[in-house]
Formats: sequence, structure tokens, C-alpha cells
Amino acid sequence: MSRNMTGFVPGGMQNYRLPSPIDPGELAVHAVGRLDTMSEILAQATCLRARGLVNQATGYVGAAFQDVKGDYSGTNRIAAAHRALFALHLDGVNAANAPRIVVRPRLRELVIAPQARTDLVIRPVNYADQLLENAVSPEIFRLLQSTVLRQVPGQPVERALLIDSIFRMQQALHVGFDQAADTYRRTQRERGWVEHRPGRGPAPLAGVSDREIDDFLGRAFNRDGMTIHVQGPTHHGDLPEHILELSQEITDRAVPDLARPGSLDAMIATIESASQGTITDSTSNGGG
Repeated sequence: MSRNMTGFVPGGMQNYRLPSPIDPGELAVHAVGRLDTMSEILAQATCLRARGLVNQATGYVGAAFQDVKGDYSGTNRIAAAHRALFALHLDGVNAANAPRIVVRPRLRELVIAPQARTDLVIRPVNYADQLLENAVSPEIFRLLQSTVLRQVPGQPVERALLIDSIFRMQQALHVGFDQAADTYRRTQRERGWVEHRPGRGPAPLAGVSDREIDDFLGRAFNRDGMTIHVQGPTHHGDLPEHILELSQEITDRAVPDLARPGSLDAMIATIESASQGTITDSTSNGGG
């Protein structure tokens, strides 16, 4: 899916700084950012229904907007990983392109922002993200969908409903991390990945002399009999699993930003103000 590049957006990174070769990226920022961004998407959709601007959440797809691109120049393999698990569809279209939103420029900018946020990370982190998205997105969407439907149009935003759903989302993410890690371990075994740790019997090459190994490698390379692949999930080893475990712990310990005193009220006020903004004749520029 082609994406609309937005440049830096509120709540996301504000400078382009690549992780070092031994730094996976800001895992804490990314993990907490995921929770806060999905909470924001949930709250926005609920506010929009309260204002009578949308009816319901109808589905979800991959990202339609993105703030910056990753860096694959030279030997770099730095991905721009979205904080949001998915892009929410309201009334059959991307939330930013709902008819009553697309004509309100300020409101549309607010709706686009959480969809577009990314963090620069190494590829195993991005792959761990994909595993989590596959595992937990259906459950998170059902939570969003039911929460939005429980909001009565034309009535004040149900703050207690939102806070409860945000913490339920946090719990769903905990389960999703476990499911994603289980999936990764299973697929690695299916691909032939074998992990050897001290105390678990002889190493795979135990008893093979250095000369035999050198001769084998020499013959393989000289005769073009061996191709070394530097990309692909198998070559990430068990790093994605550790990333998922660490991200789970960070997410569990986080206090969702919208659950902090005054934060949800401020966001609701911002959405309501933008909903009353000037209506234009502009049309959607992408991201259906």
C-alpha cells in the first residue's frame, strides 16, 4: 500500500536520528508510544461518534500515512516502524477520510497524526512489531469497535468507558506479546533454527577440527556452492523474541498518557474545538 508522507507530526519524533549498529532503537519510546497512540485512536473515534461525525468502526488496514522513511542506504537496515498497530476505518474509510472529517482541516490533521507516527529501529524490532500486529490486532479492533458503539451520539463523551477500554487494551497487548513470541519460536523451529546453549549437550560442530571447517568453507566459496543470506527472519536469531519480552514488560509498567489526570479532558476539548472548525471544500488526498 502506498503511503502519504506527512513529515513530523505532533506526539511523534521531531528529529531524524538513526540508531547505532548496536542499538536496536528506542524500545521504551516505541513500546509506550504504541500504547498511547492506540489509546489516542480509540479516544478520537469515540469523540467523533459523540459529535455525530461518524457512526461506527468498520475495519482496519495497514498504515496509510507515515511521518518519515527508514534508511536503507549502504549497509543500513533501519526501518520506520509505526507506533499504531493499524489504521482504523470508520464508516468504511480511513478515519481521516470520513466525509465529515476530511472537510475540517484541523480535525483531519489530528486524526492523521497518530496514524503517521513512527520510530527508527533496526529490522528485528520492526519484525517483532509485525508479529505483534498479526497476533493482537483482531482483539484490539473488537475492543475499539465495541467501545465506539457504546458511546451515544450527541451525548458527552463517556470518560469512564474510555479509561476502562484503555486499560483493557493494555491487558490485551500483554497477551498479544506472549502470542507473538510463541508464534516466532514455532516458525523458527519450522525453518530449522536450532539454538545451542552451554550445558545442553555437545555443540553442533563438536569434534570437527579447524582444518576440516576451513576446507569445507574454502570448497564452498571457491565453487560457488554456498550462498550466505544476510536478510530474513531466521537470521534474526532469538532477538525478536527478546524484543517482544522486553516490550511487554515496558508496556505493563507504563501508565497510559490518557489515564493521567487532565489528559483525556484536554484531548476531548481539542477534538471538540477542531470539530467546530472551518469547513472547506477540500477532498481526500489518499489513504482510503
